[in-house]
Amino acid sequence: MSHPTKSNIPLILALWLAGLGAAAQFGKIAVAMPALRETYAVSEVALGFLMSSLGMVGLLFGVVGGVVVDRLGLRKMLLLGLIAGGCLSLVEGFMPAYPVMIALRFIEGFAHLVIVIAAPVLVASSASDRLRPAAMALWSSFFGVAYMAIALVAPPLIDGFGVGGLIRAHGLYLFVIAGILVLMLPKGPRTRPVAKAMSLSDWVGVHRRIYSSPYLSASGLGFVWYAMMYVALLTYLPDFVSAAQRSWMSAVMPLSSIAVSLTFGIFLLQRVSSIRVVKLGFAFSGLTALGLLVTVGNEGQFMIAAIVMMALAGIIASGSFASLAELNSDPQDRAHATGALAQMGNVGTTTGAPILAALIGGFGIWGLVCFVVLLSLLGICIHTVLGARRRELPIT
Repeated sequence: MSHPTKSNIPLILALWLAGLGAAAQFGKIAVAMPALRETYAVSEVALGFLMSSLGMVGLLFGVVGGVVVDRLGLRKMLLLGLIAGGCLSLVEGFMPAYPVMIALRFIEGFAHLVIVIAAPVLVASSASDRLRPAAMALWSSFFGVAYMAIALVAPPLIDGFGVGGLIRAHGLYLFVIAGILVLMLPKGPRTRPVAKAMSLSDWVGVHRRIYSSPYLSASGLGFVWYAMMYVALLTYLPDFVSAAQRSWMSAVMPLSSIAVSLTFGIFLLQRVSSIRVVKLGFAFSGLTALGLLVTVGNEGQFMIAAIVMMALAGIIASGSFASLAELNSDPQDRAHATGALAQMGNVGTTTGAPILAALIGGFGIWGLVCFVVLLSLLGICIHTVLGARRRELPIT
């Protein structure tokens, strides 16, 4: 991969906008959940699968997805993912029957995975060594920024055009970004070497190598607990306040997370290791979640407690992305570790929403708080165990 001496900032920003479109594949459903309850007469857990079905593809193919995308070409695959995602959103906008919508969302997962694999690699290759950390920090904010933007634009779109109008608008957005990137992305070689097809044993071997290594697996195995919390909490925390406050709260929570991640998170990373930052983030999340128990019923105080919790959780993302390079010096190892993080991120986003929906349905706010505290403890524990293993093993 080339290392430019000058950054292509317009292209980096355009690729980040593509990332916003990928994150919106989750966000368009999360923000529209109240309206979707009126469209589909299914249980809360089933509604949760409207979101999590998207991540099932990444759950299965996250690690090997990078290999496939690289073999077929980053530029071609990114554009294909954007166009396919746009077409699927247009079809979903007709609000088909629930089983058909679930099938469409699963297919959309392939487009999502292609975008989130190809775009950050292209961001890194478009930035100079000096600007690359800032460029990747910007990329890491794509999920939160997308949720904030959708929370702001969704209410007028739903009021004027229904949930289908919001989903179709997302499809049009992906088409526009694809058109921009067609003009901006440099074309690769016309021919690419034919690579050996990946066999089942190769697929298993890649996973075994990554997840048996305390260096390659650490970023992903820690990030999964954050991913489970983040999307699920953005989806269901607003249900604990009045309808008039939900849009505002849905916008402020991801914004606060982004702000803390790019300020306090970077401040900490300059002073302590990335893994310690992640563990601090989990500790802050678990402790501040307890504040929800004592503020529920007082809408203003509850919203402040929820926003503080989500804001402090933002440093988990900063530390997790920074740990990819800190723990893995070899470029190939970084690529494999990034694939694992993408896979574990999809595990989290796939499972978090239906689990939290079930817990809230059975135990209310206590279920939500226990969900956050338990995942925070698991995040701290897994990094403690992997840290001990790294002290025992040489870097390979």
